[in-house]
Amino acid sequence: MVETTRRVVPHFQREELAAVRSARLQLLLIEHWNEVAYYKDIPLEVDWLKYEKIDEANKLRIYTARHEHQLIGYACYVVDFHGHYASCYQAIQDVLFLTPEYRHARIGSQLVAFADTMMRAEGVRLVAQHSKLAHPIDAVLKRQRYSPVETIWMKRLDQEQ
Repeated sequence: MVETTRRVVPHFQREELAAVRSARLQLLLIEHWNEVAYYKDIPLEVDWLKYEKIDEANKLRIYTARHEHQLIGYACYVVDFHGHYASCYQAIQDVLFLTPEYRHARIGSQLVAFADTMMRAEGVRLVAQHSKLAHPIDAVLKRQRYSPVETIWMKRLDQEQ
Protein backbone atom coordinates (compact mmCIF):
# COMPACT_ATOMS: atom_id res chain seq x y z
CA MET A 1 0.00 0.00 0.00
CA VAL A 2 1.22 3.47 -0.84
CA GLU A 3 1.72 5.65 2.22
CA THR A 4 0.60 8.80 0.44
CA THR A 5 -0.03 9.20 -3.25
CA ARG A 6 0.94 12.88 -3.10
CA ARG A 7 4.63 11.96 -2.92
CA VAL A 8 4.50 9.51 -5.81
CA VAL A 9 6.51 10.51 -8.86
CA PRO A 10 5.50 8.00 -11.51
CA HIS A 11 7.57 7.17 -14.54
CA PHE A 12 5.71 6.89 -17.84
CA GLN A 13 7.06 5.15 -20.91
CA ARG A 14 6.10 3.22 -24.00
CA GLU A 15 6.94 -0.44 -23.55
CA GLU A 16 6.96 -3.50 -25.72
CA LEU A 17 4.46 -6.27 -25.09
CA ALA A 18 7.12 -8.76 -23.97
CA ALA A 19 8.53 -6.33 -21.39
CA VAL A 20 5.13 -5.57 -19.92
CA ARG A 21 4.19 -9.24 -19.79
CA SER A 22 7.37 -10.02 -17.85
CA ALA A 23 6.39 -7.39 -15.28
CA ARG A 24 3.40 -8.01 -13.03
CA LEU A 25 0.95 -7.48 -15.88
CA GLN A 26 -1.01 -10.67 -15.29
CA LEU A 27 -1.72 -9.63 -11.68
CA LEU A 28 -2.88 -6.20 -12.80
CA LEU A 29 -5.05 -7.69 -15.55
CA ILE A 30 -6.79 -9.92 -13.01
CA GLU A 31 -7.25 -7.00 -10.62
CA HIS A 32 -8.61 -4.91 -13.49
CA TRP A 33 -11.00 -7.67 -14.63
CA ASN A 34 -12.24 -8.25 -11.07
CA GLU A 35 -13.01 -4.56 -10.73
CA VAL A 36 -14.70 -3.77 -14.03
CA ALA A 37 -15.93 -6.96 -15.74
CA TYR A 38 -19.65 -6.61 -16.35
CA TYR A 39 -20.16 -10.27 -17.26
CA LYS A 40 -18.30 -12.14 -14.52
CA ASP A 41 -19.28 -15.50 -16.08
CA ILE A 42 -17.08 -14.71 -19.10
CA PRO A 43 -13.56 -15.48 -17.87
CA LEU A 44 -10.49 -13.39 -18.53
CA GLU A 45 -8.59 -15.30 -21.23
CA VAL A 46 -6.13 -13.02 -22.95
CA ASP A 47 -5.33 -14.13 -26.49
CA TRP A 48 -1.62 -13.34 -26.31
CA LEU A 49 -1.01 -14.66 -29.83
CA LYS A 50 -3.48 -12.09 -31.19
CA TYR A 51 -1.73 -9.29 -29.29
CA GLU A 52 1.67 -10.51 -30.49
CA LYS A 53 0.43 -10.36 -34.10
CA ILE A 54 -0.92 -6.83 -33.59
CA ASP A 55 2.42 -5.89 -32.03
CA GLU A 56 4.39 -7.47 -34.91
CA ALA A 57 2.30 -5.37 -37.32
CA ASN A 58 3.41 -2.28 -35.33
CA LYS A 59 -0.20 -1.49 -34.41
CA LEU A 60 0.00 -1.98 -30.64
CA ARG A 61 0.90 0.85 -28.28
CA ILE A 62 1.41 0.13 -24.60
CA TYR A 63 2.15 3.00 -22.27
CA THR A 64 2.91 2.20 -18.67
CA ALA A 65 3.02 3.94 -15.33
CA ARG A 66 5.63 2.69 -12.91
CA HIS A 67 6.51 3.69 -9.39
CA GLU A 68 9.96 2.68 -8.20
CA HIS A 69 10.16 0.35 -11.25
CA GLN A 70 6.96 -1.46 -10.27
CA LEU A 71 4.14 -1.56 -12.83
CA ILE A 72 1.16 0.36 -11.41
CA GLY A 73 -0.86 1.02 -14.54
CA TYR A 74 -1.15 0.73 -18.29
CA ALA A 75 -2.86 2.26 -21.28
CA CYS A 76 -3.02 0.03 -24.34
CA TYR A 77 -4.18 1.13 -27.78
CA VAL A 78 -4.52 -0.32 -31.25
CA VAL A 79 -3.46 2.19 -33.92
CA ASP A 80 -4.39 2.02 -37.58
CA PHE A 81 -5.99 3.93 -40.41
CA HIS A 82 -9.77 3.99 -40.16
CA GLY A 83 -11.74 1.92 -42.66
CA HIS A 84 -14.19 4.76 -43.39
CA TYR A 85 -11.66 7.58 -43.28
CA ALA A 86 -8.56 6.16 -44.96
CA SER A 87 -6.38 9.18 -44.22
CA CYS A 88 -7.24 9.22 -40.50
CA TYR A 89 -4.59 7.48 -38.41
CA GLN A 90 -6.33 6.73 -35.15
CA ALA A 91 -5.96 4.93 -31.85
CA ILE A 92 -8.61 2.93 -30.08
CA GLN A 93 -8.13 2.26 -26.39
CA ASP A 94 -8.04 -1.43 -25.60
CA VAL A 95 -7.50 -1.21 -21.84
CA LEU A 96 -6.68 1.51 -19.36
CA PHE A 97 -5.99 0.74 -15.73
CA LEU A 98 -4.30 2.21 -12.70
CA THR A 99 -4.10 0.34 -9.41
CA PRO A 100 -6.55 1.86 -6.90
CA GLU A 101 -3.93 3.06 -4.42
CA TYR A 102 -2.48 5.42 -7.05
CA ARG A 103 -5.72 6.94 -8.32
CA HIS A 104 -5.84 9.99 -6.05
CA ALA A 105 -2.78 11.78 -7.42
CA ARG A 106 -4.07 12.32 -10.98
CA ILE A 107 -1.62 9.71 -12.22
CA GLY A 108 -4.32 8.28 -14.49
CA SER A 109 -4.77 11.66 -16.10
CA GLN A 110 -1.01 12.01 -16.48
CA LEU A 111 -0.82 8.56 -18.10
CA VAL A 112 -3.52 9.46 -20.63
CA ALA A 113 -1.76 12.77 -21.36
CA PHE A 114 1.54 10.95 -21.86
CA ALA A 115 -0.06 8.43 -24.26
CA ASP A 116 -1.70 11.29 -26.18
CA THR A 117 1.63 13.11 -26.50
CA MET A 118 3.42 9.99 -27.71
CA MET A 119 0.74 9.10 -30.24
CA ARG A 120 0.44 12.69 -31.50
CA ALA A 121 4.20 12.63 -32.18
CA GLU A 122 3.75 9.65 -34.49
CA GLY A 123 0.86 11.19 -36.39
CA VAL A 124 -2.23 9.81 -34.65
CA ARG A 125 -5.09 12.24 -35.33
CA LEU A 126 -7.92 10.73 -33.32
CA VAL A 127 -8.05 8.73 -30.09
CA ALA A 128 -11.16 6.84 -28.99
CA GLN A 129 -11.44 6.10 -25.28
CA HIS A 130 -14.14 4.15 -23.48
CA SER A 131 -15.42 4.52 -19.97
CA LYS A 132 -17.47 1.91 -18.11
CA LEU A 133 -20.76 3.15 -16.69
CA ALA A 134 -20.18 1.31 -13.41
CA HIS A 135 -16.53 2.47 -13.20
CA PRO A 136 -16.34 5.75 -15.10
CA ILE A 137 -13.13 7.52 -15.96
CA ASP A 138 -15.04 10.48 -17.33
CA ALA A 139 -13.27 12.98 -15.03
CA VAL A 140 -9.88 11.79 -16.31
CA LEU A 141 -11.01 12.08 -19.92
CA LYS A 142 -12.63 15.49 -19.44
CA ARG A 143 -9.44 16.73 -17.79
CA GLN A 144 -7.61 15.72 -20.97
CA ARG A 145 -10.21 17.49 -23.17
CA TYR A 146 -11.93 14.39 -24.51
CA SER A 147 -15.56 14.76 -25.58
CA PRO A 148 -18.33 12.18 -25.27
CA VAL A 149 -19.25 11.20 -28.83
CA GLU A 150 -21.25 7.98 -28.79
CA THR A 151 -22.66 5.33 -26.50
CA ILE A 152 -21.96 1.61 -26.76
CA TRP A 153 -24.76 -0.82 -25.96
CA MET A 154 -24.31 -4.55 -25.36
CA LYS A 155 -26.62 -7.53 -25.44
CA ARG A 156 -26.03 -11.13 -24.41
CA LEU A 157 -27.16 -13.40 -27.22
CA ASP A 158 -26.16 -16.59 -25.42
CA GLN A 159 -28.72 -15.99 -22.64
CA GLU A 160 -31.81 -15.09 -24.66
CA GLN A 161 -34.84 -17.36 -24.75
